Amino acid sequence: MDSKSDANMLEERSAALEQEKARRKAAEAKIQEIEQETRDALQDAADSETQLEEAISRVNTMAMEAEVAALEMSQIFNATSDGICVINKDFQISKYNRILQDMMAGMGHEMSKETCSDVFGHAFCKTKQCLMNRIVKEGHDRIEEEIEMASAAGGKRTLIVTAQPLLDLTADTIGIVASYTDITDRKQIEEELRRLATTDPLTGAYNRRQFMERAQEEIDRSKRYNTPLTLLMLDIDHFKAVNDTFGHDAGDAVLKRMVRESMIQLRGSDIFCRLGGEEFAAILTHTAPAQGILAAERLRKALKALEVNTATGPVCFTVSIGVASLVQADLSLEQIMKKADDALYAAKDQGRDRVVTAE
Repeated sequence: MDSKSDANMLEERSAALEQEKARRKAAEAKIQEIEQETRDALQDAADSETQLEEAISRVNTMAMEAEVAALEMSQIFNATSDGICVINKDFQISKYNRILQDMMAGMGHEMSKETCSDVFGHAFCKTKQCLMNRIVKEGHDRIEEEIEMASAAGGKRTLIVTAQPLLDLTADTIGIVASYTDITDRKQIEEELRRLATTDPLTGAYNRRQFMERAQEEIDRSKRYNTPLTLLMLDIDHFKAVNDTFGHDAGDAVLKRMVRESMIQLRGSDIFCRLGGEEFAAILTHTAPAQGILAAERLRKALKALEVNTATGPVCFTVSIGVASLVQADLSLEQIMKKADDALYAAKDQGRDRVVTAE
């Protein structure tokens, strides 16, 4: 009996020992698992820290690159010779460069981040020609227009404005980028060259070349619409004697005064020119033969009544005028000028200071 008890006790103790070993083994395995998880967590944390550091480094690099790009863009924005501004879809100016600021200051205006119509106020603002509406609503890729802007002093400046769409990251149009080029000086030079090419430098009347072009246009129009037209050929009587007696400066003064008075007597639609020397011509549009004779006589009397004050004394003069009207549809410019010229010489032959009508 005692032997069985001892055996049972041994078995129970052995089983307890095995269970204890199993518990220890399980505990050790759990500890190892926890240790592994801890190591993995620490590694993950280390990796995350590295990734965070890398991300921060990338962000810093991108921020620096953005700052450099912004600086470069600002330099480009202000280095151009054109005035540039950015205008949002709500017509608000969001950015402009120094060139535009100086350009506006030169016209007596202050550049500011107000609405574009308040700042610029040119003829296209708030109309169908509005650059913003044509780009945003009509889908134009580029618009170039010539505009005039009034200066605070009362003058005008001529600008070329070029507008292009301003796009966001999704390629939607959110406004426009407009550039302004002041071409006032160029326009003035062009106008002066045009004036020199078309007018007589002494008197300001059209020169012969311009007269021939304009006269041909009016003759063609007269034939097309069957409207009357009259040509006058004028010559200052004894002009050589004026130069010989009073001097060439006095002669120039007579020519200039003669042209000025002729411009007053004729209508704005009429074309007056200096053909050369003391010879002049005028195209009277929409003027029948009888009206042309009356106009010529009125002009002759007005010129005869003039007294031109010169450094060598007052000068009076008279003119002879030949009149020809476009009564035959097949007459050319050269033919009607020949008829008027013949009438002019007839006026001289008849004693000058008179109007003679071509036959």
